[in-house]
This record gives sequence, structure tokens and C-alpha cells, in this order.
Amino acid sequence: MGPLVSQNARNGLTGRRSSYFSSRPFRTLWSTLLISVLSVFILSACSSGNRRVFEETDEPEYIRGKKFLRQGEEEQALLAFLRVIDIRTDSPESHLEAGLIYLNEMNQPILAIYHFMKFLELQPDALQAPEVESLIDTAKKEFARTLPGRPFQSGVEQTDLLQVVERQREEANRLKGRISTLERENQELRRRLGELSARNQSTNPAQSSGGTANEQAVYVVQPGDTLSSIARKVLGSSARWEDIFQSNRDLLRSPNDLRVGQELRIPSE
Repeated sequence: MGPLVSQNARNGLTGRRSSYFSSRPFRTLWSTLLISVLSVFILSACSSGNRRVFEETDEPEYIRGKKFLRQGEEEQALLAFLRVIDIRTDSPESHLEAGLIYLNEMNQPILAIYHFMKFLELQPDALQAPEVESLIDTAKKEFARTLPGRPFQSGVEQTDLLQVVERQREEANRLKGRISTLERENQELRRRLGELSARNQSTNPAQSSGGTANEQAVYVVQPGDTLSSIARKVLGSSARWEDIFQSNRDLLRSPNDLRVGQELRIPSE
């Protein structure tokens, strides 16, 4: 009977333990712990900012690219390094490898310069920085040799020419900006002069040509003027347009024969 009683007691204890683990309070506690663990994991992953889990040199595509290089498959290697550049913003080593392939294997110095400069932008204090700067100079010389025109004695002369062309382009752009500014200022001055002229005509419409009271006043035709509007401005009544017309029969073939800038004699009051 002893072992049987012990087995029954053991079964009862197991049943109570199973009942506890399946109870609602235990399930709630388990869910809370699980969420806490996941939260800690997520926060740890995010605390590194934009840093990736893998270093660039541990990226599968980077490793593939180095493998292709060892096998002499430069095009496949280049594609692998470019894929690393596409998926990572921090990929200086891939930029360097791509630049070397473009310069040494594909004769594309401009693309090589771009990738070398991206390397320096991402790692300006790298140990390889002086070497990369030298590679940029080499790529410039290679590009200079491809320029049409008379042959140069050395790549250095062509590089100097490129620098001169670049400075001239910058100066041209600066002058274009200055010309645009001057044109805007000129237009503004013309607008202000037009306003001042119109204001002067309205405040002193009948100006003397000789400065004496006995001589007839002269009015300069403005854009949009008619004899009626001129008569209203200078004589106070649009009905006196015919007086102006009669005073200028030698200038006007008809009442509508007005030209901007034309000087009309204004009859006295």
C-alpha cells in the first residue's frame, strides 16, 4: 500500500502543478515577461542608430565581391560591391573597391574618381586617405589623356587644363548670376522711373519747353494715353481733346495718331 499511496500523492501534486501553469494569472505573467524580453531586444537593436548588425566587410555581397576578384572576375566583383553600396549608406570599402576596378580594369576614370571621393567623404581620416587622393590624381590624368585636340606632352598638362576649364566654368556661372541680378535691378529702376515720370506728369502736366510763361506747354505722350485722357489730365476736361488736336495738326494726321514719347503742344487755358 505504501508505494501506491505515494504514487497517488505524486499524481495529485502533478495535477495541481498543471492546473497552475494553465491558469489565467500564469499565462498573463508569461505574456508580460515575453513582451519585456522582446522590448529589450528591439531597444538594443535600435540603440545603435543606423549602424547595421554586420560590418561592411562582413556583408555577404562584399565577401562575394572579394572572392570574384581573387578569381579574376572583375565585372562580377564590381556588381557585388555596387550592391553593397545600394543597401548601405556606410560603405567606404565598397566604394574603394569599385573605384579601383573602374580605374584599373574598365578604363572609366570619371566613375573611379566618384567612388574614390565617396570613400574620402565617408572616411576622411582613414589610413588609406593619402593613397586614395593619389588615385584621384591618377584618374584625372587618365581622363585628361582621353581629351580630343592636340596631344599634350604629359598628363599633368591636361590635368592643369581641366583645372583651368573648371575655374572658367565657375567664373562663367558667377557672371551669369551677376548678369541676372543686374537685369532684375535694371527692370526695377525702369519701373521706378516710369512711376516717377507718371507722378511728375500728374503733378505738373503742362511743362514749359523754354521756361517762360508766354511759350506753350508740352506734354509727352505716355503708354495708354488718348487725346481725351490727356485733355482731362492737363486741361481738366476730356471735352477739350479737340483743342489739343488742333494745336498739333502738323503732328497728328488723326485724333488716334498718337505715339509714345511724342511731344504735344498744350493750348493755354
